[in-house]
Amino acid sequence: MLFALGLLNILACLAINLTGPWERVPLKLLVAGAPFLAALSCLHRCLGGPKETRTIWKLIAIGLLLWTIGQVGFSRADAITESAQMIASKWDFFFFVYGIPILLATSCANEDVRLRSFLWPDGVIAALAAALAYVQLFSVLPDWKPLAPLTTADLSNVYSIQNGVLACACIVRLFSCPAGEKKRVYSALSAFLCICAFVTMILSASKFKWGPETTFHDVVWEVPFILLLAALAFWPEADVTRTTEIGRGATSNFLVDNLSPLSLTIEVIILASGIEKEHFVFKVLSISAAVVLFGLRTVIRQRDNLRAHLEIANSQEALIKANAQLSHQATRDGLTGAYNRRHFNQMLEEEWKRANRARQHLSLLMIDADHFKALNDRYGHPTGDAVLRAIVRSLTTALRRPSDLLARYGGEEFAIILPGVDLQGAVHLAEHMREMVQRRCIPNEGSHVSQFVTLSIGVVSEQPAQGGSPLEMLEKVDAALYRAKSQGRNRVCN
Repeated sequence: MLFALGLLNILACLAINLTGPWERVPLKLLVAGAPFLAALSCLHRCLGGPKETRTIWKLIAIGLLLWTIGQVGFSRADAITESAQMIASKWDFFFFVYGIPILLATSCANEDVRLRSFLWPDGVIAALAAALAYVQLFSVLPDWKPLAPLTTADLSNVYSIQNGVLACACIVRLFSCPAGEKKRVYSALSAFLCICAFVTMILSASKFKWGPETTFHDVVWEVPFILLLAALAFWPEADVTRTTEIGRGATSNFLVDNLSPLSLTIEVIILASGIEKEHFVFKVLSISAAVVLFGLRTVIRQRDNLRAHLEIANSQEALIKANAQLSHQATRDGLTGAYNRRHFNQMLEEEWKRANRARQHLSLLMIDADHFKALNDRYGHPTGDAVLRAIVRSLTTALRRPSDLLARYGGEEFAIILPGVDLQGAVHLAEHMREMVQRRCIPNEGSHVSQFVTLSIGVVSEQPAQGGSPLEMLEKVDAALYRAKSQGRNRVCN
């Protein structure tokens, strides 16, 4: 709808230009309609677009509204008279400062444009740049001697340079911006600014002069805004599922993101340097304010970077802890804290291969709590769980080497891997474990062996270099445990 209104607006301007070129006031009011409609379209994109581009659209809309104010002011009779006298009007100020919000949008780093902490120092610098531009062009500070009126020819050259600089700054930002919705915004803005620069140069170099006798240039000024309206009217919907590519053009992005915010500060320094010597204090204050604000901006950026690094470090630490906890949960038995059967099987394979390479012994113990079902039936499962934990504590105490591994094999059965231990050492350790548990005098009146909890242990020791497999070793130790049970329990068999 806004694009259709823009087309009607430019047709009305052409009609007035052809039928009544002397009607300057209504023509200039109609010409103000194009940037106003473009500003409304940008605000519409600001409200309905992704969050990452809302501030950019808002800044562009502010710039176009400033241009609209200047165009409306030019419709006044006094402004038309000044234009006829070939001198600059006070309304030319709005045509000049419209570029400040746009420059602010292009000078902000990719991730800064949506952060208020960066926008306010940049906004103050931009306001200072606008004030200095106003002083340079129109000399309006109190007690300043008025300069000679600036001619429209000189002002036209200023506009050409301004639009060219804005176009170049936006193109640099366009090529440094990663693919995404923000890149499309800078594409549209770059096209608009390039067309504005081209129109300004054409009008300043053409035969059409600034004066009441010719109104064609007023209509031509609408072209960039109508084209911007057309681009926004057919703007594709944002793809919210698309992720930004990381790593492409990282060097160029780093340079542009760190150098482009300097553009506003440099502009202030250049404008302040041109102030006459009689106003040296104002010059120094302007330059000092720009440098201090840029330094403050740098401090804010360093602070936010430090916070980001701390957040990343804390996130990494939390991730490491979470991974360690998950790893612990994945390899440990939830009831007793011993390793689970899955981890036991993996470690048995690894220890078998290691013993094979080192030509060492590998021993395996299979442990069973005698008549544990009777204990559960008599005292209840909570008591049975507590007994299993007590057995694990005793077995863990007996293991002195970090390489020894205790696992809950299933139910009341436990398995122990003893790398580098021969049969004699494994039997001795098994006897020690059996005695430790028996000395704890844990009641088990349902047992037919003893009134306390006892263990039956099967022991096997192999030399992997001489053949065999972990599966065969498990079968042998299971057979040894069966012999210990069949021979009366509470004993060690190999």
